[in-house]
Amino acid sequence: MKNCINLLGMLLLASFFYSCSGTSGKQNTIEKDSIEVKEKNNWAYSEDVDEMTDKKMYFANCTSTNEVEFEFPYNGGSILELLVRNMNGKNEVVLHISKGIINMSVGSMGNIRMRFDDKEAVSYSYNSSDNGSLEYAFLDHSKEIINKLKQSKTVKIEVPVFNDNRTVFNFDVSGLNWEHK
Repeated sequence: MKNCINLLGMLLLASFFYSCSGTSGKQNTIEKDSIEVKEKNNWAYSEDVDEMTDKKMYFANCTSTNEVEFEFPYNGGSILELLVRNMNGKNEVVLHISKGIINMSVGSMGNIRMRFDDKEAVSYSYNSSDNGSLEYAFLDHSKEIINKLKQSKTVKIEVPVFNDNRTVFNFDVSGLNWEHK
């Protein structure tokens, strides 16, 4: 009991000094063991269980750092979400636009371009959702993309959006922790 009170006191004291240090606006966490301050990751992680197979599904989600204004009927600002998921033992990379339609080419395939850090832009093909939803793009070459995301700090993704030609969304992708195969 005495150890718990001492630990709680140390954490409160560390929190007090941290809050007084003038670093407001940053999301940080304090680890109990070392009182080490860490920046919050840009990726949100979650997992779920498929009720039909009892298999775990894993998700990592990163949101674009910029918001793009489209014309009617999608006005009001749109963001792009970059989702890495593992379902049924298979990794996939998916894009989701909050407002708008991702253009598809003939045969329900399209191309996006991704620029990792300051390297040259690379084109990747994508497919539409099985349910016909045009807010999603399922990228080919997921393994390659995930490896590049893990090694990069930033990525720019150029997406063909309905009524707006090609639009660039920026991401801070540093710190992706993805070990699912």
